[in-house]
Amino acid sequence: MIHIETKNFVMTGVEYPDRSFREISVYLTVKFFIYKKMSREILGELFAHQEDADTWHIGYVWNENTPHEHEEAFRKFCSFLFEEKNARRIYTFISEKDIYSLELCQNIKMRQEGHFIEFTPLEENTEYVPDYDNIYLYAMLQREWQ
Repeated sequence: MIHIETKNFVMTGVEYPDRSFREISVYLTVKFFIYKKMSREILGELFAHQEDADTWHIGYVWNENTPHEHEEAFRKFCSFLFEEKNARRIYTFISEKDIYSLELCQNIKMRQEGHFIEFTPLEENTEYVPDYDNIYLYAMLQREWQ
């Protein structure tokens, strides 16, 4: 178990160092649950997949009831990857519909590296017609981290 604290949050995480554990979810190498120190209210999850020696694909799921409290935890998670895991590069994919996440990436100075039009169907409607989404790619290098 990994335990990290920030001013307002506690992050409890699990690392999957062995490939056999990764078979549970190919995309997970590190996963954290974030909750408030005082109330123990869960804010969401942060997770990352180590793609090679120094590149990490990051993602998250936030509790919708707390949309503007995530930046502190997100910064700490990025710091953990850069400083503890020696990540050279982190990146994430964000739907253009997810305005808050786009702002979050911009606030921590991640770069927009791509914009994929009709990239992937997120869900199908009742007529089984794919509902494609436009996706942004945001990334940051360790040397760009503050």
